[in-house]
Amino acid sequence: MPFFRCSMLHELSDPVGKIFRCKLCPQEYTTLYLMARHLERLHNVTLERARDKLQYVKNTTKQEKRYRCKYCDKTYVNTTYLKRHLLKHEKNGHLLYKCCCCDRYFKTEEETHQHELDTHRDRLECKICEKTFAKPDLALRHKRYAHASDGKDRTKYICPQCGKKFLSRITLSDHERAECGKTPIYACNKCDKHYSSYSSLKMHQTVHENQLPFVCNFCGKKFRTKGQLKVHERGHTGEKPFRCDKCPRSFPYRQSLQTHMTTHTGVKRYGCTECDRKFSCITNMQSHRRVHHKAIDGGASKTEEVH
Repeated sequence: MPFFRCSMLHELSDPVGKIFRCKLCPQEYTTLYLMARHLERLHNVTLERARDKLQYVKNTTKQEKRYRCKYCDKTYVNTTYLKRHLLKHEKNGHLLYKCCCCDRYFKTEEETHQHELDTHRDRLECKICEKTFAKPDLALRHKRYAHASDGKDRTKYICPQCGKKFLSRITLSDHERAECGKTPIYACNKCDKHYSSYSSLKMHQTVHENQLPFVCNFCGKKFRTKGQLKVHERGHTGEKPFRCDKCPRSFPYRQSLQTHMTTHTGVKRYGCTECDRKFSCITNMQSHRRVHHKAIDGGASKTEEVH
């Protein structure tokens, strides 16, 4: 990273304890550094331009008045944002769900999702792989990176043993070592673990070094891996990339979708060994054990999978 960039980021950072609000949207951060990253990533504002905008934020944060919604606890920096938020409430205060592609509102999340698929499917669905997304910008990002149309062959690296395709020679090499029978060659110098790829080794070594290099742009929480950060940020963005193909519901996590799918199959695979109850989801089984059989075996009763 160039020195001037490091210097500027250092200049933009500020002690924790203050709240810094983006001038371009209602988002808030605890440090100027996080605010700078937010401006760059979400508003395409360079650090040079961000300096002036952040200085404005720093000078006005303490003086700004907060406008509170009369129906819920949300607050906003001006009446424009508050009025925009009030559109989400009916006259009786009931919260409505806004379509992510147009200005229509619906009473339930299911109605909203069904409208989005019926009316705006072309903006939410990838025509190449038929994957659907919660927001148009997520679909656009997927198309841009997963199905780049710049004339380059993005999957020209093919594993000669299994036929899988990869975007780069490095990822192909990692795959060949990890999945196609090659012996792991990357050894950790602090323990006896070995890895098939250099990237896996580096990720493992963060455990020894106690590194948390990936920072959430929304709350500042730190994570060891980019994957952990991505999953965490879904709680802020509302992204639900895992959609049920049986009903309009969608979920932020794959495991949540898998659990939900059992409600459609009707198959109850998990039987309690202490009674005749059967469950389609193992978490429901675990709850049943804790509530009804704790006195029998201290909460450690067994389950069996019914075939």
